Amino acid sequence: MHLVTKAHIDELENLYIETFSNPENIMALVQTGDEAPDYRLAVEKFGNAHCIVREGGNHSYENYVSELPMIFEFLLSRIGHFER
Repeated sequence: MHLVTKAHIDELENLYIETFSNPENIMALVQTGDEAPDYRLAVEKFGNAHCIVREGGNHSYENYVSELPMIFEFLLSRIGHFER
């Protein structure tokens, strides 16, 4: 049996980031079929980042392989843009 404890909730709350210091270094890929959380919450949260919305799909992001060229291009474009 698995239990969610107060410690688990505290740990998750500590991961929350109110605003991103470098949203240009973030890419969020969401699909409209994602219900956990609703994809619109992700669009709202990552609105200042590179947020890509695809129709259908689910939380596991169906057919992500087709997005790999775009993901690689984004990652390569970010080299040298990260704060050290």
